[in-house]
Amino acid sequence: MLVVWKNRRRSCLTVCPVAEFFAPTGMTPVFPSLTFPNHYSIVTGLYPESHGIVANSFYDPDLNASFSLSSSQQTNPVWWIGDPLWYDVKRQGKISATCFWPGSDQTDPVREPNYWLQYDDTVTYSERMRQVFDWLILPVSQRPNFLTVYLDEPDHTGHGESPDSPLVADQVRIVDQELQVLFDNMEQAGILGCVDLIVLADHGMAPSPPGEKFLIMNEYVPNILNDARIYDGVFPTIRPKLDTEEEHDRIAGGLQCQDENMRVYNKWDFPRRHHYANTNRIPNILVDMTVSWRAYAKSEWILPGNHGWDNLNSEMQAMFVAHGPSFKKNTEVRPFHNIDLYNLMCAMIGVDPSPNNGTWGALHHMLVSPPIDPSPEPLNPISKLPFPADEETYNAHLMRQKCNLLIGSNTQSIDSTLNLTEEIANATLQVHAPWGTPQTKDTTQIKAVISSDYVAAFDVVSGLPSWTSYTIYQPRLATVQPQWRLDVRLEATHASICDRFPDGIDSTWSAVPLFPFGTPSNSADVAVDTNAIEISKPFETYWNEFHAMLNSSVESNGETNVIVGPVRDSPSSGLFFIVSTCRSVGVALAECSVDQLDMQSFIMPTNVRYSRDCIKFTAFFNAHLASLPDVEHLTGIRFFPSLSYGDKADILSRTPLASTLLVNPDPSTL
Repeated sequence: MLVVWKNRRRSCLTVCPVAEFFAPTGMTPVFPSLTFPNHYSIVTGLYPESHGIVANSFYDPDLNASFSLSSSQQTNPVWWIGDPLWYDVKRQGKISATCFWPGSDQTDPVREPNYWLQYDDTVTYSERMRQVFDWLILPVSQRPNFLTVYLDEPDHTGHGESPDSPLVADQVRIVDQELQVLFDNMEQAGILGCVDLIVLADHGMAPSPPGEKFLIMNEYVPNILNDARIYDGVFPTIRPKLDTEEEHDRIAGGLQCQDENMRVYNKWDFPRRHHYANTNRIPNILVDMTVSWRAYAKSEWILPGNHGWDNLNSEMQAMFVAHGPSFKKNTEVRPFHNIDLYNLMCAMIGVDPSPNNGTWGALHHMLVSPPIDPSPEPLNPISKLPFPADEETYNAHLMRQKCNLLIGSNTQSIDSTLNLTEEIANATLQVHAPWGTPQTKDTTQIKAVISSDYVAAFDVVSGLPSWTSYTIYQPRLATVQPQWRLDVRLEATHASICDRFPDGIDSTWSAVPLFPFGTPSNSADVAVDTNAIEISKPFETYWNEFHAMLNSSVESNGETNVIVGPVRDSPSSGLFFIVSTCRSVGVALAECSVDQLDMQSFIMPTNVRYSRDCIKFTAFFNAHLASLPDVEHLTGIRFFPSLSYGDKADILSRTPLASTLLVNPDPSTL
């Protein structure tokens, strides 16, 4: 049984009388931290860009129609994408029931639950609890295997009074009493110990004080309401009516850098951890507001409490409580993504999950008897690019495509540092890839290039690095402008950066080394073109600051592994970083237990279109934090392949809130 207690923040968690398992650190909602997107993510395991409910109100240009909470459109199946759990349960021969869960009353008789109620806010909580109890005591052949109930307090009161109002506390007590009546009835019926109960919130809430902490967009872009379709407030989205690049730039340019509490993004530059771009229902201009701040088109509308801000804000974290025969007792768990609940519930009910964005096994540590972990995926070895065997081959490799980027010289003496013996190459792999070489789906065109200070995988067809991995033990000076030259391990037919820029890189771009720490003894290894990646000139400052921040962390933590590579899943290029160290003092990374492994990941856009001149370094790195599943999802690369399935699920289940290795992940601390 799944009970949503709307907007019960982790900070107002009081232990339910029957709860013996709880997560006081909270559960991370999907972005935006709004009602309908999160309810549907919980029961599908999908991000809003995948399930289609991208906000409480939005416009679909392909349908030429609008969706909103108050519109009759909300029951139209065309809006709801993906398979909700009640449908999985029903089509696999079991029984499901929903009491007012968003999406369950869509007009599709095939996908609707076995039992469901049309939403009616006049139905009291007592009546809802009675309906739930009546379903629970049906004969076994008719009894639901999966059941949900929706309670809209204390969210309603929090919006009208602010989340810190005593009236909100009153509503918490009222709902708590209604739940207690249900639990008492279940106990009297002898079924309390037979039901797995999850009580959770869909999101948190923060104050949005009337008359302060808001901006009026019309003051920066006159007539903006006439020129664009806008959904304003805590997370404004803007769709210019004239769909041209110039008009997008005019409106976004007028808003950018007007206030430090308002950050304007092209959606493809928006933090990738939000997975909020890949659908036409999301317009190209997105406005990120500091928590408690709002931006309105022409005038303020009053809501003393609100939600929808960055889901890593502490105020947006949601409550999670669970109790029942399947759950461990008296156990605290770290924060987790709410999309992972879908796979957990599928495992508990015994149904096969539909395709989803969550991680199978991520929450199995909550269970007394978790499912048996599947076998880890087999390792696909990557063939190494060998050093030319003789002078003739060496000279043939030098016939590869060149460009004005390559100003360094190739000589056999300089290039000899790339000629590693098999023994040294294998030892280098163990140092710089302590959890095995990251795995790509297609190994035919991905080749390993091994240097003394780093290992990398290179796509010889596209000419792009796939990933570069290195381990450092002390701070090192980063090299920004090496004397680039050909990597003679590539054959003449292989592609590289010069094939992407045959005329050379112009003044708007820079080529930087993915492994940037050159020394007199290895400077030749740093300067080979397989180590080069292009970034925009404005991103150079972020690149330099990141490596300064990395050095500071290495000075504090010692041995540190970094995996870095390009992200090419969208019109906006990016770079990912996975930085890992061991909390256990004196323990090598390769020997570090997973519970002591500290890891922080980033996915950074390298050619930010808007607001790039007014976002501070700390805010930029905080915004572009990511989880490991985010990186794997966007790159198609499988990291930490030598870990057991359970250990890998452990690190995949971590949200960005799990680490402060390089930056504090909570935006409200900035």
